[in-house]
Amino acid sequence: MIAAILCFMCAFGAAGCNNNEEPAIPDPPLYFNENGEFVIVQFADFHEWAGKEGYKSRDDMLYTLSPLIEAYIRDVLDAIKPDFVVLTGDNIFNLSFLDRVHKVSAHTMTLIADIFEEKQVYWSYTFGNHDTEGGTTKEDYLKATSTYKYCLAGLEDGEYYKALSYEADETDYRAGNFSIPVYGKDKKSYAYNIFILDSGSYTYVPPSYLPYRYILDEQVDWYAAQALALKEANGGAVVPSVMFTHIPLFEHEEAYGQGGPSIGRWVGISPSTTRSKIVQRALEIGDMKAIFVGHNHYNSFTGFYAQGDKKIMMGITPQASCEGYEDTEETMYCRVITLKDNGSLTTYIHTNDISPSNPNGIFRNETLSCPA
Repeated sequence: MIAAILCFMCAFGAAGCNNNEEPAIPDPPLYFNENGEFVIVQFADFHEWAGKEGYKSRDDMLYTLSPLIEAYIRDVLDAIKPDFVVLTGDNIFNLSFLDRVHKVSAHTMTLIADIFEEKQVYWSYTFGNHDTEGGTTKEDYLKATSTYKYCLAGLEDGEYYKALSYEADETDYRAGNFSIPVYGKDKKSYAYNIFILDSGSYTYVPPSYLPYRYILDEQVDWYAAQALALKEANGGAVVPSVMFTHIPLFEHEEAYGQGGPSIGRWVGISPSTTRSKIVQRALEIGDMKAIFVGHNHYNSFTGFYAQGDKKIMMGITPQASCEGYEDTEETMYCRVITLKDNGSLTTYIHTNDISPSNPNGIFRNETLSCPA
């Protein structure tokens, strides 16, 4: 088992693996603490854009994020002290096609990256339906953040993550697909895995675009290959996993319809227009504990999708966006997920609302657990 684990670690960039010497294993960036816990924060739908309305030149570029968004990110990092942060798309909402010239969107992403670099918090991200509407490509974003030490995202495999980027068709390029292992307290064995998948933007049916796309079969196959490789490296035992994407799946709505244990508020969703095979494949493999999305700004539902005796937690995370640079009053949200090294997890929605009825900034003080 140990040999298999070390061999698989070589695929993530560990140096010196050969038959004549002990492998050199650098400390991984993500691992469980001494209490056997690992904390993830998910931010959804910043809809940020570091340019002024109607801007015409770089003189109109903003060099700070919206004060409310930046303050909320910093407050969450200081209060929660997460081990890892995931941005699940619609990070950018382009205001002008002049972005094609000035790349304001990529600049906006680096302003976000600067915070995590300053705070020394590892993070990653994927894309939503709005990120590329102004002309900035997914390659532009990933190249802009590629030099940041704490960003675990790229067009190709990194030292501690696997990546998938490919042209699905002439209107659909998929990037922001990552498989990121979380190591145990020993920093050598796998305790959990984080999957991040790009759910695409819009379905193109000439002459119009129709919402919304879905996780494609090639991505499902890639996920399955990564999950099964982790299982093999783990001596035949599945490595528990969580998944993040942008657009809700059919199964998020079906989880709400099934009833059962749940938290949060259901206000409807705008799901994919085609059922992806991702949930069915995850149920077959048996590794997936939860799938978290964004996209619907005010839906905070978290429940379970059940199929026979199998189930997966399905969560929708509300927005962390504001109406504009001068907006200082919008209620903002994020999701906090605590993974346990026994395979279980707990989650709740955090908010900047610290009114008397919500003194701890926890949405309704509701927590939902997924057993090992």
